[in-house]
Amino acid sequence: MARTDPRRFSAGILTSAISGVAWGGIAHVLVPRGPEVGPPISSALLAAPFIGVAVGQLAMPFFRAMGGRGKVFVSLLSLYGAVGLFGLAIPFGVPGGLGSAEHFNESVFALWVGLTVTGLVVVLWPLALINHLVLWRLDRKLARQAQAPAESRHAV
Repeated sequence: MARTDPRRFSAGILTSAISGVAWGGIAHVLVPRGPEVGPPISSALLAAPFIGVAVGQLAMPFFRAMGGRGKVFVSLLSLYGAVGLFGLAIPFGVPGGLGSAEHFNESVFALWVGLTVTGLVVVLWPLALINHLVLWRLDRKLARQAQAPAESRHAV
């Protein structure tokens, strides 16, 4: 098993967290709020960096291994996965929301349906792909930098 460069690992965690915050900002703008619409999303916004790290760390191995079409598919799955995790975090901000699995199911289902039916998936999917491409390119760059000093030591 290959050791992961600590700098590369830390950069992946940090950039995924920043990405999660950015996606939380997008959700803050797009998700309707108010008592007549649904529960507040504040708990999910607080969880956004952690959601970004989870999705980034889960998706990156698949993203590294796949070609162009695979990367497009992984970005779609990660979008729906992240939206699902965001939905799971919403009931934490609702009084009594943790007492019932129904609150979790409703939040996740409502966000998945909203993403699909409103057509937002058409806009957010390419953004997810771009997001993953940026993170993947950074990861590749750091992998090459970590490999270069090792190769120069062996050449001497």
